[in-house]
Amino acid sequence: MSSLRRTDLLALSNLRNDGRKPNEIRRMTVQMSPLTNASSTNGSALGRMGLTSVLCAVSGPIDC
Repeated sequence: MSSLRRTDLLALSNLRNDGRKPNEIRRMTVQMSPLTNASSTNGSALGRMGLTSVLCAVSGPIDC
């Protein structure tokens, strides 16, 4: 009896390794102002897509 691995089953089902269909994109979320207690920032955002997270912070204006 042959044993099929998860990746083999996904390939047979025409699915990606994370179980998505070829035309499906990863879920994306954006959280506005996650750094509310930071005194040095004027704005911030946290973006997530799949296993990737990005934190952006804006401070200023400042003198050159």
